[in-house]
Amino acid sequence: MPTLDTQSPRVQAAMKVLGVLPRELELEGLATFSGGSGDEARRELFERKRHNIIREIAKLADKMPKESHEPAGRDPNKDTNGTFVTQILRMEEANMQKMQKQRDKGVQKAVIGELSGKLQVHLTETSMRESQKRYDNLAKARDEKMAAAKKEAQKKADRSKDSRDRAAKTQLEESEELMKNLNEANARKKAKLEEILECRKDAFSRSREKQATISQRLQRLLFDDLQRRESMYTSMENRHDLNMSGLAKKSNDRDAAAAQLGAKLEKSIERVRKHQEMKNSQAEERHQKDVLRHNERSEKKAEKLEAYQTDLRVANNKKRNAHQQRYDRLLQDLEESPRVSRRLTQSQSMPDVTNTRASESRVNMTDLFGLNQSQARRAHSYAQKQALSKIDHHRSRVQARSDSLTAANQRRFEMLKNCAIEQYHLSHELERVCNATPERMNKFLVDLDPEPTVQKQVNDLLKLMDAKPLFGTGGEEDSEKT
Repeated sequence: MPTLDTQSPRVQAAMKVLGVLPRELELEGLATFSGGSGDEARRELFERKRHNIIREIAKLADKMPKESHEPAGRDPNKDTNGTFVTQILRMEEANMQKMQKQRDKGVQKAVIGELSGKLQVHLTETSMRESQKRYDNLAKARDEKMAAAKKEAQKKADRSKDSRDRAAKTQLEESEELMKNLNEANARKKAKLEEILECRKDAFSRSREKQATISQRLQRLLFDDLQRRESMYTSMENRHDLNMSGLAKKSNDRDAAAAQLGAKLEKSIERVRKHQEMKNSQAEERHQKDVLRHNERSEKKAEKLEAYQTDLRVANNKKRNAHQQRYDRLLQDLEESPRVSRRLTQSQSMPDVTNTRASESRVNMTDLFGLNQSQARRAHSYAQKQALSKIDHHRSRVQARSDSLTAANQRRFEMLKNCAIEQYHLSHELERVCNATPERMNKFLVDLDPEPTVQKQVNDLLKLMDAKPLFGTGGEEDSEKT
């Protein structure tokens, strides 16, 4: 015969299912013994009954699952509901973190795009400044070169004038000296020529004509050289004036192009601002429509859910009341008129026979039948209680799951609303920061705490714009300095 541990939960559960009391596991708890001659047969009968009860309990306990390690008194419905809510919260937290990452990536992308635009503007301004600086240097070099050329030309003109004056003075002195010598020679030869004047009149006249021609040619040569120099100087001045007018025209064209580019940039900025305002207004209108639509759907769902729960609650109450009334009526009928075997009643009503053993056997069987009947009644009552408890457990689980789903939907809608509000707030803040001063932009970037790759990109862009890096690369010390 197997041994039972009455402290084991499985053995206790098997005893409740079979309707066995703890005292019925002992022989004295099953029947009473008078000490007569029939006690031996009665003891043997109830001992077999006790052995059968113990074997049934052991067999049923072996079929039951192993003992649970959960603490006693723990509500499985509450555990299931808590686990479901915990899973919902964990999923919401993961979704929230994912949405925050996507939001941060979008904001970081917008910030990098804004910094890239500012970098292009900075590079354009730097290029324009360098171009203006080169133009100023070229204009200065050109002016210096023209001034030096003008000064050199003036010096050359002065030197040429001095040379011409000296040459003219020297030539005049030489001419006077020559004229003096010629006069002297003429005077000397006049006497001689007068001797031969008659014979050489023609030769003398030709010689004087030739001398006059040479003098005229010399004067004409000097005059042509002076005119050539003056025409060269005039052409140089005209060429300089033409170059200066060309440079002034190029400067005016560059200024006009810069003014036109600035006007186009202003128009582009105005168009972008109007387009962004229109997008924001459209997004706000869509958001308001979505909020109204979600509110209407939530109200309709709440009304449908309330009506469904009300109908389900009424139907369940009706079924439960009907079942309870039927169960109470059966218990009352069972207590008022227990079901007794007709044959046992007939055997009890039979007259005493001479055979004492048969009489004792009837008494033993009657007690055994009452014991089995009470045991079966207890098992039936426990089975009904377990069935009702199971129904209540299922009802509570369904109700808890419905409440959890309602709470999860409400939390989901709240999360969507908060995410939309946060997204609109961040986009509005980003739009304000994009047109703000560099100090506010830096403060916004530090508060955003971007990823290391984004920090490196921001630092590279700031270096290209000749600004100090915003995020350090030396660990905690650089972060504290930042």
